[in-house]
Amino acid sequence: MHTSFVRSLVGACALGAATLFSNGAGAAIGGSTTDIDFTGGSTTFGYLGQSFTLSDNGRGFPSPVSASTAGTAMYAKDFFGISVFFDPPRNRLVFDDSYLYASYPSATVLSFSGTASFIGLALTAADGVHYGYAEFAGTLFEGYAFQTAPGVGIAAGAALVPEPETVALLGLGITALLFVRRNRKG
Repeated sequence: MHTSFVRSLVGACALGAATLFSNGAGAAIGGSTTDIDFTGGSTTFGYLGQSFTLSDNGRGFPSPVSASTAGTAMYAKDFFGISVFFDPPRNRLVFDDSYLYASYPSATVLSFSGTASFIGLALTAADGVHYGYAEFAGTLFEGYAFQTAPGVGIAAGAALVPEPETVALLGLGITALLFVRRNRKG
């Protein structure tokens, strides 16, 4: 009986840990937050084999950055071209199917890209369209993120935030394991 109890506790911990990395729609957020200074050069990043490139176009403030894509990668745009979105309060912009997206095989200037900015990303994979964002401040690339599930929008600056039930399940499993360990010592 003791062995099955411990297995149940380990199972609860594993379930909590597995669901810790998902959001309510069954999607996780994948990406990178590494700062890269691409002054005088470019930086390329991607997801699911599709690539996005941000480059220093040499124009300086207020529009020092250009963007290009490869494969099915696309940037969010408005009626005037590619849009750079300013979002100081963070998480107010949600990039999803409500935006228009376009591919840019050659470098296209990002207007007003000299300050803290987000740009929406989308790519088409075998399972559907994945949405993401890139964050940069001028020629300092601060990172990017994508929803792992197709068709799920993403908030600019989104970070992985586990659901309360997941945290509770993980906490219960860890507490039970500590209790078993304590009883073994005593």
